[in-house]
Amino acid sequence: MVNSTNVSSNYILKDGGDKIIYQQHITVQQFLKEHNIDMQLHQPFTIWIDDQRKELDEYSSTLLHNGQIASMDALLKNGGDKLMNFSGNQPTLQDLLETIGITYQKEMSITYNGKPIKLTKELVKVYRRGEILNLEDKIEDHDMLQFIEQKTISFIFQDIFRFISLDLTRAKGKIDLKRNGQPVTFFEELKPNDKIEINIENRQS
Repeated sequence: MVNSTNVSSNYILKDGGDKIIYQQHITVQQFLKEHNIDMQLHQPFTIWIDDQRKELDEYSSTLLHNGQIASMDALLKNGGDKLMNFSGNQPTLQDLLETIGITYQKEMSITYNGKPIKLTKELVKVYRRGEILNLEDKIEDHDMLQFIEQKTISFIFQDIFRFISLDLTRAKGKIDLKRNGQPVTFFEELKPNDKIEINIENRQS
């Protein structure tokens, strides 16, 4: 560029009058190499589930050139071009399970003393480096996960006590357990929409 104007390679410079601006154009690939940046156009989000590799495009990262998907051969212009790495949101365990189509828990709705409650049981436990993960835990790129399926068993009456505040060890007197108006034991199988009643004589607070 001479005097702020693009000129051909045959242009003859004028002594003392022409102002030269040299602009170097390099490709995206050359720029990354010169600056020792290890970046790919598309970097898949990769995890291992029980030693099997799985790529999740939903959470992958993409190199953008001026807001568009970059090309390694594209030329970068001085002063205006922008390169940025766009990454998808980091998934939680719940996001991951929904993405790969695995049901984490079974649910069943019942009524307890006139109030609706939802019972849940885990169908799978997920481990990372020997530690069990919760649904809210973040999953990292290149995580190695272990999935252990739980035996599918029915809900029974005693499962209710994981979801209500009731301390039977402090109760005195008779404990009356009913399902749909009929007396039951702690090991009675429950069905959806069952109506459960628990009454304790002389219950202490």
